[in-house]
Amino acid sequence: MNFAKVLTLLITVLLWAQSAGADSGEQNLPLVGSYQGVCLYNIAVQDGYLFATGRDDKTLYIFDVSNPASPALLATEGLPGEARDIQVSRKKTKLYIYLAITRSGLLTIYEFNPESVSLTNILNYSQIDTPGDLSVRDSYIYVLDWGSGLRIIDISDISNPQEIGYYRDEQIGPFFISGSYAFIGSGFVIASLKIIDISDPRNPSEVGCYEIGQMDGIHDVCVSDSYAFVLWDGPMLGDCCLSIIDVSDILRPVQVSELWFAYLYTLSTFDNYILIFGDHDLQVVDISDIAKPHKVRRYSVQGSHAVVSGYYAYVGSRHDGLLILDCRELCTATNVQPITWGQIKALFR
Repeated sequence: MNFAKVLTLLITVLLWAQSAGADSGEQNLPLVGSYQGVCLYNIAVQDGYLFATGRDDKTLYIFDVSNPASPALLATEGLPGEARDIQVSRKKTKLYIYLAITRSGLLTIYEFNPESVSLTNILNYSQIDTPGDLSVRDSYIYVLDWGSGLRIIDISDISNPQEIGYYRDEQIGPFFISGSYAFIGSGFVIASLKIIDISDPRNPSEVGCYEIGQMDGIHDVCVSDSYAFVLWDGPMLGDCCLSIIDVSDILRPVQVSELWFAYLYTLSTFDNYILIFGDHDLQVVDISDIAKPHKVRRYSVQGSHAVVSGYYAYVGSRHDGLLILDCRELCTATNVQPITWGQIKALFR
């Protein structure tokens, strides 16, 4: 092993130890409800309903979570393939479910009627080669097309979607829509956060970029206020880093802090907190002092994905089904108001 590799290993171990040392005050988030016998992957919550896709199967699950202490499975639906992502939006009295079926090259759209608890397959849109992450905003759906770029589709006529914009990036990764901008994690070796102006959906253009550096890939991106949070793989097996980037000046983003973890993959914001989920646990990071983020809560679970809605975190576990964790202790500590899924990204994945 040469000197550079030894130095990298030592730095990684020291950073991990420093991060772990801040965990001494951690407390578990209370478990308030669960549903056993399912293995969930992607999750979205809207209007008291939870929509999820199965891990390693082709099934859509619909739960009533209006009472978090007693979630109830309402219906299941077979899918044309395994789903990479799920998003939900409301139009009048109906909910619309959008699913990225990656291997089948489909954007599948369902209409859900809460009154009759009925599900109707409206469309299997096949004009995207390899659909991945999704984001729905107003009358547009933004779709990651793996190895190609970001596609913008007009869904004002839900039965006849039309692609109207395209940003090319062959190394595109996770992205987040905030206001008039798309924040894209791009690159597999030398990675960066790209900021794309989407105020004109027909002509998306790059306006800012922050080069994060050498890594094995970006896991997730989310944005809150004037900060972007990027979770990426470090140089050593299993380690990952949360980079916090000030994007108040879109043209000149700058990193303000970072925090190291092990085996964590997805992000969700919750007022002064970031919830980070991975293979073995859900960790809560206090970002009230953005220059000194620190871990304050955790929940040990072998899972797949998590999202936050209102006062609760909804976790898809490999072995324990659907778990619902109470985040009200965090709200009590900071006197914040509950927020809706529309203000948060799977989960946000």
